[in-house]
Amino acid sequence: MRTHMKILYSLFVFLLLLPNYANATRIRGTEMRYEHISSLKYKIILVKYEDCIGPPSVHHNIKASCGVNTVVLPSGTSSSYEINQYCPDTSSLCNGGVLNGVKKVIQTVTIDFSESAYASIRNCGTIHLTSNVGTIRPNTTAPTSHQVYVDIDLDSHKQNSSPIFTRDPIVSLCCNQPANLSLGAYDLLDGDSLSFEWGQALNHTGDTISFPVSGIAYDHPFQVYYPSGSVMSAYPQATPPIGSYLNSSTGEIIFTPTNCNQKALAVVAVKEWRNDSNGVSILVGTSFRNMIFEVTTCPDNNNPVITAPEILSVCRGDSIVVIITTNDVVFVPPPPATSPAPDSVKIHWSESIPSASFTIIDSTALNQSGRFVWYPDSTVKLNRSYVFTVTATDNHCPRIGQTDKTVSITVRDRVIATINKQVVSCNSFNYKLNLDVACLEGSPLFKWQILDSIGQSISNTDAQINTADTLQQVNLSVNKSGLYIIKITLTNDSQSYSQILVDTLDLRNPLSVSLNQSDSILCFGDSISLHADVQNSKGVIDYFWRNTLNQVLNYYDTSIHAGLTRSHPDKTYYLTVFDDTHCYAIDSVRIYNNLASPLLIDTAICQGETVSYSVNANQNNVLWNNVISTDSISISTSGNVFLSYSDSVGCTYKDTAFVSTLSIPISSLNDTAICATEYTLSVDSVKTILWSNSNSTTQIVVTSSGAYSVYLKDSNGCETYDTATIDLKYFEAPKLPNDTTSCEDNISLDPGSSYDTYVWSTGETSNTIEVSQSNKYSVTVSTENGCSMFDSIQVSLFKNLKVPTLIRQNGRIESNQSGEHKWFKDGVLLSGNNANYLVTSLEGAYTSLTIDSNGCESDTSSPVTITLGINTLEEHSISIYPNPSNGSVIIQLQGLNTDIVKGITLMDAHGRLVKTSYIKNENNFTLEWNPVSAFYWLIIDTEKGVYRQKITSLK
Repeated sequence: MRTHMKILYSLFVFLLLLPNYANATRIRGTEMRYEHISSLKYKIILVKYEDCIGPPSVHHNIKASCGVNTVVLPSGTSSSYEINQYCPDTSSLCNGGVLNGVKKVIQTVTIDFSESAYASIRNCGTIHLTSNVGTIRPNTTAPTSHQVYVDIDLDSHKQNSSPIFTRDPIVSLCCNQPANLSLGAYDLLDGDSLSFEWGQALNHTGDTISFPVSGIAYDHPFQVYYPSGSVMSAYPQATPPIGSYLNSSTGEIIFTPTNCNQKALAVVAVKEWRNDSNGVSILVGTSFRNMIFEVTTCPDNNNPVITAPEILSVCRGDSIVVIITTNDVVFVPPPPATSPAPDSVKIHWSESIPSASFTIIDSTALNQSGRFVWYPDSTVKLNRSYVFTVTATDNHCPRIGQTDKTVSITVRDRVIATINKQVVSCNSFNYKLNLDVACLEGSPLFKWQILDSIGQSISNTDAQINTADTLQQVNLSVNKSGLYIIKITLTNDSQSYSQILVDTLDLRNPLSVSLNQSDSILCFGDSISLHADVQNSKGVIDYFWRNTLNQVLNYYDTSIHAGLTRSHPDKTYYLTVFDDTHCYAIDSVRIYNNLASPLLIDTAICQGETVSYSVNANQNNVLWNNVISTDSISISTSGNVFLSYSDSVGCTYKDTAFVSTLSIPISSLNDTAICATEYTLSVDSVKTILWSNSNSTTQIVVTSSGAYSVYLKDSNGCETYDTATIDLKYFEAPKLPNDTTSCEDNISLDPGSSYDTYVWSTGETSNTIEVSQSNKYSVTVSTENGCSMFDSIQVSLFKNLKVPTLIRQNGRIESNQSGEHKWFKDGVLLSGNNANYLVTSLEGAYTSLTIDSNGCESDTSSPVTITLGINTLEEHSISIYPNPSNGSVIIQLQGLNTDIVKGITLMDAHGRLVKTSYIKNENNFTLEWNPVSAFYWLIIDTEKGVYRQKITSLK
């Protein structure tokens, strides 16, 4: 059985982790590089990353092309190995296991372009190496054939070699967990500087592969985390990382994948840079790594985290020490599951800086740390980056967690200082001194100075530094045009170093703008053209037109048409222009209406109010609503108001307004006479409410008769008043209980005692009645002040007549009734027994009752008694007399001490205790009770057992 279970478990894990074969991607990634051996001799390396599932790996031809000529390279040699994804105890399909694995296949061929086979292409200059490796199947693009390529420049850079990738890719990523990926790329053979950027994959025809999936492109190939779904710049330092980040200096890729079923095609281009004879950096080669990264859910594991600086510098001849630490946060599953034991983390480095050392600080630590030490000597190249990659791996099974971290170190031989100037506004600048002080002894010191055109220091308010001049970054404000020189003196605290840097700030010809029109008078409806004349601008000019009301009229044009679109007294047009230096200039034109007059404004009035409009008395041809020729008009109803008039210049003006009538708040208070102890007055909710009792709520509760008024004001300012007289006749409503269900024979109904008359539905007129039947009962109560009220109750009385009859058989006591029961032994409830039988062999008197569906209990059954028997009683010499008795018996103990008796009780036939008293003598007891005609059970509890005797009681 255990063997079968292991097979089933392995099959389950295989099915869980195995990708759908129909969608399986045989090719998971490619890269092609070359190494220069001598003269025109090169080693060409084609690398393919393949899924172990599917058909066996095949050889792919490599072609060398130049123009129309193409040569197929020889087959060369091939080797492969599995990329480690699993813990040591887990095997993949690559080596006989059940889990999918990825292997790295390396095809190598050495060629000499001087040989005759390459005569058709050797003199072309740039040789284009390609290989069509078959179909790739990411789900961010359609399945497509894929071409990997690299170019060799036999003309200008024939002695170049491609950079080496020291880090195999992490092909499987964990969904919703930060991914830190590194190429581990470095150029040890040539010492070239490297830069990294997103590249584009090619199909078999050499065309770029498109990305039809929304939000996916070659330069953001993954669906990644953004807060609340927003899109913003990549922020790799966030927790979790935001966006897709590719470090252009180290090639490190940082992001948080969020699509748990994504197979993303990503291409990174690695460019090699080398200084020419003039010290100018030129591009000498480009290589590519093409990868399909599969994003899956990683249960019960978090990837390890590496902490290390990213970018450092060191002075040649000095040493640099970098400490790398790791951590692996324990996965916390949802309750009630418990967290697994913490993973251990091991690290190793890329060995990409040969003269450096990397040691594990404590190889037994749960999370290993490393120490990197390097002494760059005279053989290293200056002002270029040397990089190394650290990889952290945990021991989670079956799939391990992996993380990369790349550190870039630049070697200097001197202090590097450059001025960075940022224009904040036309007269405000931010200056910062960019520094690399790896070769500076001690701490840097700064001195900032502002000089005029002849090098004299400026100490007045024409220009000033707004922060302390001892800082690395300062703010500069200029209040007067002119030519300024910014001088920075860089020293150190030991005064062994000094460097002066300067920047020229030319503000002699400030930006200016003037409009072609002066302030003008226009008739309403006429317009003029305003045109801008801009002087001393730098770069692109932005135009910003606005009017008196600060309304934006135009963003782009150098001219606009201006006029009076409404009968304002006047209107001002403003133009602000900006150039690339953040400077701005302003001009304006004011257009006058010859005679000022007010506008007609749309107005809302409350019902019953009026609004008045008027014009100046010296206007001509005034006409309201085409009828009234006065200077003013009053309006009290809804509708349009029309006005026309002319001024002394002859300008004609027309205007219109709309008057709307607003309803006032409505109150529905009514005079009311009511029988109650209180009364509620209500109004609609409006902005302001004020009752005559100073309350401000929508409702008030009054408890005495009188007049009550309310003031209402709505959000429009409309108001109203209302009053109501309330005649409150004190009267409390009758209060019968809620509808009642009872197992009693009868219940009492009481509506309260504060009424003068009572009339029940039974015809009774008392204040309370007793009812013994199920029915609906009602009562009408009234008082002398003429108030009356009605209340009713539904009464349901139930009687349980299922009294059980008990029999003893087969070791248990059984009831002839079904359903829920209660059982008693010697009158004491036996808890936890509610079946219609009781299993027992203990001596005692047993009774029972039933409980029906209404919860009502029946009468108690007659007892069933379990005793020791006559022989036992005689054997212990206990005699009881007289029997029958009229309320008294003597219990005689022959040869026994009365101290062995622990208790004497008398029970009736229903198992109920009978009240008794007894007197203890030297060798007997006298027991007495109230004499009645009945059968009793006498129970004597002794140290030797329990004894029972039936007693006939006579009255």
